[in-house]
This record gives sequence, structure tokens and C-alpha cells, in this order.
Amino acid sequence: RLACNSNGHHLHGGTAGFDKVLWKARMFRRENAAGVRFTYTSRDGEEGYPGTLRAAVVYALTEDGELSLEYRAVADRPTPVNLTNHAYWNLAGEGLVEDHVLSSPSRFFLPVDAALIPTGEISSVGGTALDFSSPKPIGRDIDRVAGGYDHCLIVERKEHGLALACR
Repeated sequence: RLACNSNGHHLHGGTAGFDKVLWKARMFRRENAAGVRFTYTSRDGEEGYPGTLRAAVVYALTEDGELSLEYRAVADRPTPVNLTNHAYWNLAGEGLVEDHVLSSPSRFFLPVDAALIPTGEISSVGGTALDFSSPKPIGRDIDRVAGGYDHCLIVERKEHGLALACR
């Protein structure tokens, strides 16, 4: 049984999810990059999850100005884990994020209920505010979505490996 922290739901790891715990940090330098490696060990039973989980997140910035995030997790028992990042970046360095132009090849998204929990359906982005098939400012249609953009766009892959999610 997992800890509930959002209207009776378990969201983002529970009441003391990974965003609320102290991670160990170690800086590093590589040939053309520098960054920091964060590690955290979640003990068996923390927030209701089975098994001890060792997690690591690496942020690296290359000399070419590329930022990469790498996630790893290893557990000593079967346990669900889905590490992600909710940082928001103003890529222009000034102004409003709503003015940024976004495009995405995603043709489908996961609809959410009033608590912003995915319903299990898969819907087409066509004709919705989530249609970024043609580049448009993020803020143009955001008011057409209750609660703003808090949806999963589905990234389709034709092969193994990375696929373009957005630009």
C-alpha cells in the first residue's frame, strides 16, 4: 500500500517523494563535459514501496552547450520505478515560457481526469490544444486546457533507441 498525497492518489513518490529527500551530490569532469551525480538510497518500505532502491541522476553540460540527464535505478526486489524530471527551462533566458515556440510529432496523448490522473484512454491530439504538429507558441492554446499542460504526449518509435519528442 503506497502513501497517498494527492486527493487519495499516490503522486510523485508519495508524501516524502524523491523531490523531498536529501540526495548525495558529487561533481565530476570528463573530457568535454562537467556535471554532478546525485545518488539516493530508498530503503525497503519507504512510502510503501517494496525493496531497497539505489537511484542515481547525472546532470552533465558539454563544452558544446548540451545538457544531458541520465537516470539509473537498481532494486533488490521487484518494485515500480519511473524516474523523470519536472524542471522547467526558459530557453531564451528571458521573457515568458508561453512565448516559446514548440513542435512535436506526437499524434496521441493520454487524457486526464479532474485530479489530473490519466484515464487510461489514448486520444488524438488533432484539433486539441495539445496539437503541436505545426510549431506554435506554448501559450497560444494553454487556456483551452483545464489546469494547463499536464498531459503525456505519446512518443512513437519506429526503431529501438531515441526518438524526437519535441523541438
